[in-house]
Amino acid sequence: MPTPTVAVSPHTAIVKPPPFTFQTLPMPIVYEVVEYLEGYYKYSFNIHTSRHIASKAVLAPLLSVSERWRKAALESICDSCVLDFNHSCETREVVFPAWPTDVPPSWLYMLHLVKLIFVSATLEKILSDGVFCSTLTWLQSESVVLPAARTLILHLKNVADLDLGFDDSLHHTSEGETVVVNFARRLKQLAPAATDLHLFIPSIDETQANNRLLCGLLISTLCQAGIKGVHVYAEQATIPVSLDVQGLSRLTRITQGKNVACGPFARLAYHNANTLQMLNINVGAEDDWLSLVYGGTKVLATFNSLDELIITATDVPYEATWTAIDNAAPFPVLWMLEVFDRYPFDDDMLFRGNGKTMKYLCIPFCALARHALGRFDVFRRSGVLQMNSVRIGPIFDADEAFVTERGDAPVKQQLRHILKASAALFISDDTSEMSLCETIETAPSTHDLQHMDLGEQVYYVCGVIDLLTALPGLVSLTCLVGSPDEDIEANPGISCLGCFRKRYYPLSKRFKVLRVRHTDESSVEEIAYVAMHIAVVCPSFAFVDLPLEHRKEFSQEIARAMANRPFRPFADSIRHLMFKE
Repeated sequence: MPTPTVAVSPHTAIVKPPPFTFQTLPMPIVYEVVEYLEGYYKYSFNIHTSRHIASKAVLAPLLSVSERWRKAALESICDSCVLDFNHSCETREVVFPAWPTDVPPSWLYMLHLVKLIFVSATLEKILSDGVFCSTLTWLQSESVVLPAARTLILHLKNVADLDLGFDDSLHHTSEGETVVVNFARRLKQLAPAATDLHLFIPSIDETQANNRLLCGLLISTLCQAGIKGVHVYAEQATIPVSLDVQGLSRLTRITQGKNVACGPFARLAYHNANTLQMLNINVGAEDDWLSLVYGGTKVLATFNSLDELIITATDVPYEATWTAIDNAAPFPVLWMLEVFDRYPFDDDMLFRGNGKTMKYLCIPFCALARHALGRFDVFRRSGVLQMNSVRIGPIFDADEAFVTERGDAPVKQQLRHILKASAALFISDDTSEMSLCETIETAPSTHDLQHMDLGEQVYYVCGVIDLLTALPGLVSLTCLVGSPDEDIEANPGISCLGCFRKRYYPLSKRFKVLRVRHTDESSVEEIAYVAMHIAVVCPSFAFVDLPLEHRKEFSQEIARAMANRPFRPFADSIRHLMFKE
């Protein structure tokens, strides 16, 4: 590590740097910061960033080119700076309170760049009032703050239940609870502008009441101190944390991870219905759903500010149908709705009132398979509905069995409504023999659909041609590309490019981009074969999106084709597909 130009005594008063802008930050400070980031990782708390961004060799030419590049480089550092307490808690190499003696005063400028604070420890380390609280106390005594920090990440490692004087009552303060509350408050004081808490909790079983209370106290204290977004995750299934939702208000974002018990967070969302803007929740039973919309009361919530709703129906039986809420619109202004795994709702309640606002929809195939037969016809009745994108799938065995028994006419009808209401359609990985794409190909032509992602569907030349015929407004297509041999065997006419062009040209005047997911089963030669056939009949076709490592080989395939007799007359139509060096 380079020797710092200025040294600071442990007893030297720390002078906080003035707030800076990208234009006023001195260049020597920039280089000092970069040098520090390249090799300074051994003190009691670390600030680190991406090494490839922090490299002085990379930054120096950028910073000397123009003010615009200088600003971009500084923003790159700023976006990736982290204050990491974890290293100090494992090694304890340096004891506070003092800045390391060889750190220049300009090091303090780095505190203004920190965007994220990361703490990873066992519950015991936090509750022992050890290095965490002493470090936070020292920083607070020196009036050090991180003005740019917006995110707190607390990763609590699993230990046995702790006997630290907790009381089962949430309203009684014991010595252990005081430690937790002080830790949370000091952490928020260090980052007064922090808005989001990401809490990774250990697995908690029925015997660990103290651990349940700890997690609840951390969440409650930080929310009362100004946190607006709560995101809780767990690696293994846990019982509900002890969370006093009554005192937590004005939250705008809530995420309940897959293995986190739903109940407390459903009630927390209910009590913040007026301010909540984003909700990501896992509902495993109808009681979880009722806790969300009723909160244990008889009053139905109306989420007047919620524009992003993500529901994962985990382990819900396929046959489950949850209670309808007649003539109510609990989510009237949704912009984005995602429903994963299952769709247990027996009506169109999730869509009521938001026909003019919804732009993104993700639904499982079972929503089409089951509810197309009932009242799931929001697309037909919402004449003003115009979504940016819709995602469907995947198809489960139960879905396929249901359609086999009842017939696929309702699914096709529902899919036609979606095609007319959406600008983009994404079909999730489909390993079923049932092909949604066949339904799309037979749907009435629509000029509305512009983008389509077919997931793991494999398409050949004729399949792409059929899609472009059915969807003349399509601008981009994402799919897998298979071997042309099957196409040639089933449609020998495509081997004669003159006949092929005469039959289909101009196929589409809007199609521009083919995005290909490359796999071991699809060679670059096969991708080039499909792309050249599209270029021959689509005058607007401009680009094949391939991974960088395959682009050179793709260009070589195009060059070889232009030299061969079948493609030679169409060289002008396919030459532009080659990637420039």
